[in-house]
Amino acid sequence: MARETIAKTDNYLFEVDPDINRLFITLMGFWENVNVVPNLMTDIDKALDKVRPGFTNLVDTTQFKTPPKEVMEAFGRVQQRIMARGISKNAEVVSSAFVE
Repeated sequence: MARETIAKTDNYLFEVDPDINRLFITLMGFWENVNVVPNLMTDIDKALDKVRPGFTNLVDTTQFKTPPKEVMEAFGRVQQRIMARGISKNAEVVSSAFVE
């Protein structure tokens, strides 16, 4: 089975590959506040329902601009949900601008 798209918006893409037990998160654009992603928590829960404990997570932030504190706090809540579901490993792809 290939990747299954769980949620796709202008701001994020959540996909899973059940065969390799992996969650794929792509973040895009600039989120000025959490109102631009009203279904974020519902969508991450839908994606997490498709993986098993011990899953891996690959996050692509190459198209994402650093958001304000309010949005970073929402990311903290997403991370808590991911950890509660039993993540085993996480990798993040970032823009070269972050490492220069």
